Amino acid sequence: MKYLTILILAILIPQSPLFFAQNGKTEKFDDWFLPSQDEIAAMDTNLNNEGVGGFRIDRYWSSSESTSESAHEFEFEFDFGTNNVKTLLCRVRACRSFTAASEAYSLRGTGPAGGLIFYIDGTTFYEAAPSDQTSSRDQAWSNVTATLIGTTGTAIGTGAQNTLDIIGQTSHTSSAAKLCNDLIIYN
Repeated sequence: MKYLTILILAILIPQSPLFFAQNGKTEKFDDWFLPSQDEIAAMDTNLNNEGVGGFRIDRYWSSSESTSESAHEFEFEFDFGTNNVKTLLCRVRACRSFTAASEAYSLRGTGPAGGLIFYIDGTTFYEAAPSDQTSSRDQAWSNVTATLIGTTGTAIGTGAQNTLDIIGQTSHTSSAAKLCNDLIIYN
């Protein structure tokens, strides 16, 4: 009876690890973060401008802060980033980084979590999530809007720490960074 219950749950709960195991998807990817200014720009250059990745012609948040009240967002329609108020509603696309043999993946190829590789630095690969984490332009940068974190970087390789810094703010409850940090993909 216990086996039957587990099997039924695996079939009926599509987000359960058992569901994915039953369908040949067993690896869990939970290391997602909100990309930095340069990471989101690389997604635009190496994926969106090449016609892949399913990006919307819209604004996407980066994890790079500008001032206590503004952060960097990237406009995919015009291929440039700008600073805007943290309360602005934008789209969100998570990314992750991982290491593998230098020839293991190629630019715009599919990564281990099912997203596309948008940047390669030797044996470090950056993978965009397979789809946006928002269905429309509906996520503020953070609910904390008048406090300078002061530690967020803009370069490729800084998005993961930026994400932790945003989530670590006093009184933080929601943000584009949290949306990415909470993402789990089984593949």
